[in-house]
This record gives sequence, structure tokens and C-alpha cells, in this order.
Amino acid sequence: MEARQRVLGFLYAKPSLRLVAREVKRTRRLAFERLGSDRYSHPAENDLDRKLVDFLPERKGVFVEAGAYDGYLASNTYWFERFRGWTGVLVEPLPDLADRARKERPRSQVFQCALVPANYEEPHVTMRYGAIMSVVLNSWADASQEQEHARTGAQAHYGGTFELQVRARPLSDVLNEAGITDIDLMTLDVEGFEAPVLRGLDLCKHCPRFLLIEMLDEERQRVEIESILGARYKYETQLSNFDHLYRRTKPV
Repeated sequence: MEARQRVLGFLYAKPSLRLVAREVKRTRRLAFERLGSDRYSHPAENDLDRKLVDFLPERKGVFVEAGAYDGYLASNTYWFERFRGWTGVLVEPLPDLADRARKERPRSQVFQCALVPANYEEPHVTMRYGAIMSVVLNSWADASQEQEHARTGAQAHYGGTFELQVRARPLSDVLNEAGITDIDLMTLDVEGFEAPVLRGLDLCKHCPRFLLIEMLDEERQRVEIESILGARYKYETQLSNFDHLYRRTKPV
């Protein structure tokens, strides 16, 4: 009985212990940054932030990151803001994570919403929480597959999954409010919904110099994505198993 109570006590303490560990790591990272060190400031998966350096302006560029999570974990743009003076827009649908992103990213405008196609008529979408693998549950989604995807993400972060309603906005609507038109890098990591998000982007007005697009199912997604991009973009290179870089070929 005593051993069981110790185990249960540890399990119930895990969330608070994780929060403490996260804050300790954040404090260490910020201390290193104050000393000019980026040792703990490259959070992008598969070294994407390092790989992007050769393609992008050295200083004071503008980014848009959809699927920003808490502004740090797996962020493709964190290092550019901290060490190259970039500014930009972060889009994160989950309210608690958007609040953390505002704290983490003072040079960014953070928008808490779900990105949808321009012709989407409902004011909200239903989402299922899955940490960095949260998904939209709407008409264009395979509900059972998407829910399993979210459950996998939540379990990886020792949490449960749940549904919530999130305000729906096309991406160009967000960018109009942010007052941004000249964009150096747009990165889309929205768990399979990259094409619907692109259908909410007015490429006549908001046409980033580079687009980094995650494709979890390249065979299914790539044809649709490239049909949306059209002649404005050419395929540049593959930066990871899932991440593909496109370069704008025509001026805005």
C-alpha cells in the first residue's frame, strides 16, 4: 500500500514537476541569451532554423509562423527573433499556448485562432487538443484519423486530449490586421491542413519570399499545395523528411 501511494503521488506530481523543469530550462536559456550565447536557442525540429539561415536575410526580416505552439518548442522562427532581430506574426489556436507565446516572443504579434480557407463560412472550428499535434475536426478532415493523431501528440506530452471551439480566420485576414505585407519567411506546420490554410492566403497581397511547408503525407498533399501556389513559386529543396522549401519566383 505504501509503495502504491508513493507511485500515485509521483504520477499526480508529474504535471507540476514538468512545469518546474520547463521554467528551469527557460531561465537557463534566457541567461545564456543575455550573455550572447544561442546554445539553447535553436528549438526547431530537424535543425530547420539552422538550415534556413543560408536562404534568408541576415538581419531584421519578417516571418509568419502558423502552428506556433508556445513560441519556443519546435519553433522555426524563435532563433531569428532572438538573434537576428526579426519580427513577425505567430498563429496558435489554443488559448493557453497563445498566452505563453506572447510571454516568450515579445517582438511578435500573436494571434489566437484557427486558420481556414477564405470561403469558410462558420465563425469557429472544432479542434482536438494534442499538444504540438493538435488538429482541426471539420468537414475536410478524416475525423477518426485526426483524433488518433491528436491522442498520440497528447500522450507524448503526458497529457489528455479534449475538444474545444476556436475562432476561425483566413490567414490573409490575420495579416491584414497585423499590417504585414512584405514577408521573408512563412512557415506552415498545421498537422496536415497546410493546403486549407494556403487557400486562406491572398497571394496577390501576401506572397512570402520563402514558404516552408510541412507535409506529413507528401504523396497526398504536394499536388494540391503546388496547384495553389501555381507559377508564383518554385520548389527549392527538402529540409527534412516532412519539410519542403519553396521560393517565390515572381514579384508581388
